[in-house]
Amino acid sequence: MWKIVKMQYKIFFSNKAQVIYILLSSLVLTSLLSLGNKNYMQILIIGIPLLCVTQIAPGLFVIDKENHIFESIMTLPLAFKQIFFGKAFFCFMSTTAVYSISVLVANILEAVVINGDVTMHLGFKEMLGGVILPMPMFYNQGMMAAHVSLNSKDSKACAMDIVFVSFLYSIPCLIQISCITQPWFVWGGVLIIYLVIEVLITFIQCKKLEKFKNKSSLSNFLKE
Repeated sequence: MWKIVKMQYKIFFSNKAQVIYILLSSLVLTSLLSLGNKNYMQILIIGIPLLCVTQIAPGLFVIDKENHIFESIMTLPLAFKQIFFGKAFFCFMSTTAVYSISVLVANILEAVVINGDVTMHLGFKEMLGGVILPMPMFYNQGMMAAHVSLNSKDSKACAMDIVFVSFLYSIPCLIQISCITQPWFVWGGVLIIYLVIEVLITFIQCKKLEKFKNKSSLSNFLKE
Protein backbone atom coordinates (compact mmCIF):
# COMPACT_ATOMS: atom_id res chain seq x y z
CA MET A 1 0.00 0.00 0.00
CA TRP A 2 2.76 2.44 0.89
CA LYS A 3 4.34 1.96 -2.54
CA ILE A 4 1.12 3.29 -4.05
CA VAL A 5 1.04 6.22 -1.60
CA LYS A 6 4.64 7.15 -2.53
CA MET A 7 3.84 6.80 -6.22
CA GLN A 8 0.78 9.08 -5.90
CA TYR A 9 2.76 11.74 -4.05
CA LYS A 10 5.47 11.62 -6.70
CA ILE A 11 2.84 12.15 -9.40
CA PHE A 12 1.07 14.80 -7.34
CA PHE A 13 4.16 16.94 -6.72
CA SER A 14 5.22 16.61 -10.35
CA ASN A 15 2.13 18.66 -11.23
CA LYS A 16 3.30 21.92 -9.66
CA ALA A 17 0.35 23.91 -11.03
CA GLN A 18 -2.10 21.68 -9.18
CA VAL A 19 -0.13 21.84 -5.92
CA ILE A 20 0.10 25.64 -6.10
CA TYR A 21 -3.62 25.91 -6.94
CA ILE A 22 -4.66 23.80 -3.94
CA LEU A 23 -2.38 25.61 -1.49
CA LEU A 24 -3.17 29.13 -2.70
CA SER A 25 -6.91 28.49 -2.93
CA SER A 26 -7.00 27.04 0.58
CA LEU A 27 -4.97 29.95 2.00
CA VAL A 28 -7.15 32.55 0.28
CA LEU A 29 -10.34 30.82 1.47
CA THR A 30 -8.95 30.57 5.00
CA SER A 31 -7.84 34.21 5.07
CA LEU A 32 -11.20 35.51 3.88
CA LEU A 33 -13.21 33.38 6.29
CA SER A 34 -11.14 33.69 9.45
CA LEU A 35 -11.16 37.49 9.69
CA GLY A 36 -14.19 38.45 11.76
CA ASN A 37 -16.01 35.16 11.23
CA LYS A 38 -16.34 33.03 14.34
CA ASN A 39 -17.90 30.19 12.33
CA TYR A 40 -15.00 29.82 9.93
CA MET A 41 -14.36 26.21 10.98
CA GLN A 42 -17.82 25.11 9.79
CA ILE A 43 -17.11 26.54 6.35
CA LEU A 44 -13.58 25.15 6.21
CA ILE A 45 -14.81 21.62 6.99
CA ILE A 46 -16.84 21.78 3.78
CA GLY A 47 -14.66 23.97 1.59
CA ILE A 48 -11.20 22.48 2.15
CA PRO A 49 -12.13 18.78 1.62
CA LEU A 50 -14.23 19.80 -1.39
CA LEU A 51 -11.28 21.68 -2.88
CA CYS A 52 -8.80 18.88 -2.24
CA VAL A 53 -10.94 15.90 -3.21
CA THR A 54 -12.19 17.40 -6.48
CA GLN A 55 -8.58 18.09 -7.50
CA ILE A 56 -7.16 14.76 -6.34
CA ALA A 57 -9.92 12.27 -7.27
CA PRO A 58 -9.41 12.28 -11.06
CA GLY A 59 -5.75 11.41 -10.55
CA LEU A 60 -6.52 8.30 -8.53
CA PHE A 61 -7.82 6.08 -11.35
CA VAL A 62 -9.47 8.09 -14.16
CA ILE A 63 -6.35 9.81 -15.47
CA ASP A 64 -4.53 6.48 -15.34
CA LYS A 65 -7.21 5.04 -17.61
CA GLU A 66 -7.15 8.08 -19.91
CA ASN A 67 -3.36 7.82 -20.22
CA HIS A 68 -3.59 4.04 -20.76
CA ILE A 69 -1.35 3.20 -17.80
CA PHE A 70 -4.11 1.66 -15.66
CA GLU A 71 -3.29 -1.79 -17.00
CA SER A 72 0.38 -1.30 -16.07
CA ILE A 73 -0.59 -0.41 -12.50
CA MET A 74 -2.70 -3.56 -12.30
CA THR A 75 0.38 -5.63 -13.15
CA LEU A 76 2.14 -4.50 -9.97
CA PRO A 77 2.75 -7.36 -7.49
CA LEU A 78 0.04 -5.99 -5.20
CA ALA A 79 -3.54 -7.03 -4.53
CA PHE A 80 -6.14 -4.65 -5.89
CA LYS A 81 -7.25 -3.77 -2.37
CA GLN A 82 -3.70 -2.63 -1.58
CA ILE A 83 -3.71 -0.41 -4.67
CA PHE A 84 -7.16 0.96 -3.85
CA PHE A 85 -6.42 1.68 -0.18
CA GLY A 86 -3.07 3.21 -1.12
CA LYS A 87 -4.77 5.72 -3.40
CA ALA A 88 -7.56 6.37 -0.88
CA PHE A 89 -5.01 6.88 1.91
CA PHE A 90 -3.07 9.33 -0.26
CA CYS A 91 -6.25 11.38 -0.68
CA PHE A 92 -6.93 11.18 3.06
CA MET A 93 -3.40 12.31 4.02
CA SER A 94 -3.43 15.20 1.54
CA THR A 95 -6.83 16.49 2.67
CA THR A 96 -5.88 16.19 6.34
CA ALA A 97 -2.62 18.10 5.77
CA VAL A 98 -4.24 20.98 3.86
CA TYR A 99 -7.11 21.23 6.37
CA SER A 100 -4.74 21.23 9.36
CA ILE A 101 -2.62 23.98 7.77
CA SER A 102 -5.78 25.99 7.04
CA VAL A 103 -7.00 25.74 10.65
CA LEU A 104 -3.56 26.76 11.93
CA VAL A 105 -3.41 29.76 9.58
CA ALA A 106 -6.96 30.77 10.52
CA ASN A 107 -6.12 30.75 14.22
CA ILE A 108 -2.92 32.72 13.70
CA LEU A 109 -4.79 35.35 11.69
CA GLU A 110 -7.55 35.51 14.29
CA ALA A 111 -5.04 35.87 17.11
CA VAL A 112 -2.82 38.48 15.45
CA VAL A 113 -5.21 40.54 13.34
CA ILE A 114 -8.38 40.48 15.46
CA ASN A 115 -7.10 39.99 19.01
CA GLY A 116 -3.78 41.78 18.55
CA ASP A 117 -1.66 39.09 20.19
CA VAL A 118 0.01 35.81 19.31
CA THR A 119 -1.97 33.70 21.77
CA MET A 120 -3.87 30.85 20.14
CA HIS A 121 -7.54 30.69 21.12
CA LEU A 122 -8.27 27.11 20.09
CA GLY A 123 -9.72 25.33 23.12
CA PHE A 124 -9.77 21.62 23.89
CA LYS A 125 -13.22 21.04 22.37
CA GLU A 126 -12.29 23.01 19.24
CA MET A 127 -9.05 21.06 18.87
CA LEU A 128 -10.76 17.72 19.40
CA GLY A 129 -13.93 18.33 17.41
CA GLY A 130 -12.53 20.66 14.78
CA VAL A 131 -9.09 19.20 14.06
CA ILE A 132 -8.81 15.58 15.22
CA LEU A 133 -12.31 14.14 14.86
CA PRO A 134 -12.84 15.23 11.22
CA MET A 135 -10.19 12.67 10.25
CA PRO A 136 -12.67 9.74 9.94
CA MET A 137 -14.64 11.90 7.51
CA PHE A 138 -11.50 12.69 5.52
CA TYR A 139 -10.71 8.97 5.34
CA ASN A 140 -14.20 8.13 4.09
CA GLN A 141 -13.99 10.94 1.55
CA GLY A 142 -10.71 9.46 0.33
CA MET A 143 -12.34 6.06 -0.13
CA MET A 144 -15.34 7.67 -1.81
CA ALA A 145 -13.04 9.58 -4.17
CA ALA A 146 -11.25 6.35 -5.10
CA HIS A 147 -14.58 4.61 -5.77
CA VAL A 148 -15.91 7.45 -7.93
CA SER A 149 -12.62 7.70 -9.81
CA LEU A 150 -12.57 3.96 -10.42
CA ASN A 151 -16.10 3.99 -11.82
CA SER A 152 -15.67 7.13 -13.94
CA LYS A 153 -14.48 7.18 -17.52
CA ASP A 154 -13.89 10.92 -17.76
CA SER A 155 -11.84 13.12 -15.41
CA LYS A 156 -14.17 16.12 -15.71
CA ALA A 157 -17.23 14.01 -14.98
CA CYS A 158 -15.40 12.51 -12.01
CA ALA A 159 -14.68 15.97 -10.55
CA MET A 160 -18.31 17.01 -11.02
CA ASP A 161 -19.62 13.87 -9.33
CA ILE A 162 -17.26 14.40 -6.41
CA VAL A 163 -18.61 17.89 -5.65
CA PHE A 164 -22.09 16.77 -4.59
CA VAL A 165 -21.00 13.58 -2.86
CA SER A 166 -18.21 15.31 -0.94
CA PHE A 167 -20.68 17.89 0.34
CA LEU A 168 -23.01 15.14 1.59
CA TYR A 169 -20.12 13.41 3.35
CA SER A 170 -19.29 16.67 5.16
CA ILE A 171 -22.74 17.19 6.70
CA PRO A 172 -22.38 14.90 9.78
CA CYS A 173 -19.03 16.48 10.67
CA LEU A 174 -20.44 19.95 10.04
CA ILE A 175 -23.23 19.29 12.55
CA GLN A 176 -20.72 17.92 15.06
CA ILE A 177 -18.54 21.03 14.78
CA SER A 178 -21.56 23.33 15.01
CA CYS A 179 -22.44 21.73 18.36
CA ILE A 180 -19.00 22.31 19.93
CA THR A 181 -20.30 25.42 21.72
CA GLN A 182 -23.13 23.41 23.29
CA PRO A 183 -22.84 21.77 26.75
CA TRP A 184 -20.69 18.64 26.94
CA PHE A 185 -23.62 16.23 27.17
CA VAL A 186 -25.23 17.68 24.03
CA TRP A 187 -22.01 17.73 22.03
CA GLY A 188 -21.08 14.26 23.34
CA GLY A 189 -24.37 12.81 22.10
CA VAL A 190 -23.94 14.40 18.68
CA LEU A 191 -20.33 13.20 18.61
CA ILE A 192 -21.35 9.59 19.24
CA ILE A 193 -23.92 9.76 16.41
CA TYR A 194 -21.29 11.29 14.10
CA LEU A 195 -18.75 8.54 14.84
CA VAL A 196 -21.37 5.80 14.36
CA ILE A 197 -22.26 7.30 10.96
CA GLU A 198 -18.60 7.39 9.93
CA VAL A 199 -18.07 3.76 11.00
CA LEU A 200 -21.13 2.71 8.97
CA ILE A 201 -19.86 4.62 5.92
CA THR A 202 -16.46 2.95 6.25
CA PHE A 203 -18.13 -0.46 6.47
CA ILE A 204 -20.24 0.21 3.37
CA GLN A 205 -17.19 1.46 1.44
CA CYS A 206 -15.25 -1.69 2.33
CA LYS A 207 -18.18 -3.92 1.34
CA LYS A 208 -18.15 -2.32 -2.12
CA LEU A 209 -14.65 -3.69 -2.65
CA GLU A 210 -15.73 -7.29 -2.10
CA LYS A 211 -16.99 -7.58 -5.68
CA PHE A 212 -13.39 -7.11 -6.78
CA LYS A 213 -12.09 -10.37 -5.39
CA ASN A 214 -9.19 -10.28 -7.82
CA LYS A 215 -7.84 -8.20 -10.67
CA SER A 216 -9.65 -10.25 -13.30
CA SER A 217 -13.03 -9.44 -11.75
CA LEU A 218 -12.01 -5.77 -11.81
CA SER A 219 -11.12 -6.00 -15.50
CA ASN A 220 -14.48 -7.58 -16.28
CA PHE A 221 -16.27 -4.82 -14.35
CA LEU A 222 -14.46 -2.06 -16.22
CA LYS A 223 -15.28 -3.61 -19.60
CA GLU A 224 -19.02 -3.56 -18.88
